[in-house]
Amino acid sequence: MEIDLSKFEEEIGYNFKDKNLLENALTHTSYAYENNTKSNERLEYLGDSILEFVISEKLFKEYENLAEGEMTKVRAATVCENSLFEVARKA
Repeated sequence: MEIDLSKFEEEIGYNFKDKNLLENALTHTSYAYENNTKSNERLEYLGDSILEFVISEKLFKEYENLAEGEMTKVRAATVCENSLFEVARKA
């Protein structure tokens, strides 16, 4: 299914080179299943890993006094769905 994503790109101020990848990133699992297409699950998995790495690195560099267990708790609180929703809502 071809969708015109130009309005989305205009809204976020970025033009994607690979429109198929963008469409895949925006395709929910339930829609993909009903329409026999790829969902965004694999991309979501990769994105979650990258986000965790970036937050881990920031905590490691900026909070030298935190122990491993404390960094894990802070990272988990930072990358949880509710925290990310609040950040997105403020943007």
